Amino acid sequence: MRALSNIISVLLHPIIMPTLGLLILFNSGTYLQFVPYEYKRVIFLIVIIITGIMPVLLMPLLRLKKMITSYKINERSERIVPMFFTTVFYAINIWYLHRLQAPVSVELFYIGVFLSVLASWIISYFWKISAHMVGIGGIVGLIIVVIFRFYTQLNFFLICAIIAAGLIGTARLYLKEHTAAQVYLGFLLGVVAVILPFVIYW
Repeated sequence: MRALSNIISVLLHPIIMPTLGLLILFNSGTYLQFVPYEYKRVIFLIVIIITGIMPVLLMPLLRLKKMITSYKINERSERIVPMFFTTVFYAINIWYLHRLQAPVSVELFYIGVFLSVLASWIISYFWKISAHMVGIGGIVGLIIVVIFRFYTQLNFFLICAIIAAGLIGTARLYLKEHTAAQVYLGFLLGVVAVILPFVIYW
C-alpha cells in the first residue's frame, strides 16, 4: 500500500496539473478546440517549459545549496523557497501567455493557478497545506467552470478528477505527509482559486 501511495503521489504530482488543465481546455468541446494547431503547440510549449521543466531544473540547485534535504520536500520550512520560485515561474507564464494573446479562458485558468500557488506559498510560512490537493482541486475547479460556463458535457472528466482527488488525498494521508485538514483545505483552495478569476471576469 505504501508503494502504491508513492506511485499515486508521483504520477499525480501537482507539477503536471497546469499542463493537464490546458489539455482539458483544448479538448473541452468549446471554441478552444478550433484554435489553430500551431498556436496550441506554442502555448503548450510555454506552459510545459515554464511550469514544468523550470521548477524541476531548480530542484537540484536548491539541493546543492542545502535549501532542501529531499526532493519530496517533506518539511514545511523547506517548502517556502521552492514555492516562492514556483510562484515567480507561474507569474512569468501568465505574462508570456498575455503577450501571446492566448485565449481568455486559458489566461484565466493560469491566473487561478497562480493564485493557488501564491496562497500556498504564504500559508507555508506557518502551516503545511497539501500541494497535491491544491493541484487536483484546481483541475476540478476548471472542469466545473467549463461545464457551467460553456454548458459542455464534461461529466466524465469531472468524475475522473474527483476519483483522482480521492486517490491523492488517501495516498497523502496514508503516507502521513498531511493531516485530514491539510488535505481537505488544500483541495478547497485549489477549487476556489481557479473558479474565482472566471467569476470575477464574467
